Amino acid sequence: MIVRRSKSSHVRTWFNKDGSLIPLFWEIKKRFPLAERQYYGGCWDGDGYHRNTRKKNSTKKYISINLEMAEDGCEPVFKLAELFDLSIHCRPKRNGIKYKNYQPAYTTGLSGMKAEMFLFFIYPHVVFRRPSIRKILLERGIPERLLKDPITFSWPYLAGFADAEATPVMKLRHAKIKNKIYSSYRANFTIPNNDFVSLTFIKNKIMEAGFKFRKDSIRHHDHVKVSKSMRARGANPKNWSPSKTIGVAGGPKELSRFYKNIIDFSLIKRKKDIMKKTMRYKSLFWRDET
Repeated sequence: MIVRRSKSSHVRTWFNKDGSLIPLFWEIKKRFPLAERQYYGGCWDGDGYHRNTRKKNSTKKYISINLEMAEDGCEPVFKLAELFDLSIHCRPKRNGIKYKNYQPAYTTGLSGMKAEMFLFFIYPHVVFRRPSIRKILLERGIPERLLKDPITFSWPYLAGFADAEATPVMKLRHAKIKNKIYSSYRANFTIPNNDFVSLTFIKNKIMEAGFKFRKDSIRHHDHVKVSKSMRARGANPKNWSPSKTIGVAGGPKELSRFYKNIIDFSLIKRKKDIMKKTMRYKSLFWRDET
């Protein structure tokens, strides 16, 4: 089901006949500011998908890019579609079956020159997918001198990676101690990923900014729980890689200080609301040190 339809035609080249860049390039550059490029660099490192393949009976390769997110976190999909004037498709069922607790998924995609432009703009701000993107852009004739940006870390990048992968939590928990019930809020922020190098890079950069983690080392989770609905759609945990997680330490007070760096760049309302809830809780029970 199409929920947004692109109004622009397919773009086949970056250049006009006189060799100048097409107006669309400058339009996208203007409405795709630095912070959003950094955000989608992080988002792409976390959950983006692109491929460079050949069509049947053709020697030319084509790029296809897809971003799919569930209904309660689809804001990055709609923002990307707005930036590049893309269509959005809604998938209310998975493989034709509506599973229990399944949320409709929203997908947008780029191809052709729009895909090349997107990869070109986010290239300076990606870390882990940089080699594959660099190879694609070089094959498309982008000069190597334009692809020499050093690897950098930014808070918008982390906000994008967190929107794709991280889980902020703020929940009321109860504990029974000597027949008395005690209640307190539990706050944490974990980032799961299957790539050890990715998590190590992010962990080191966050630590350089003055934050600590709950564990000195990255936690490994070798056992994967598979629900009945997942088995029904053919999920095979034997083909999955063990997951790894890192978690920022310090409770609501320290997490509030951490969230101040990324909350303005985050796009997913559900995650931003949890961050705001943590920050409100901190403001009620802790005074800022002077």
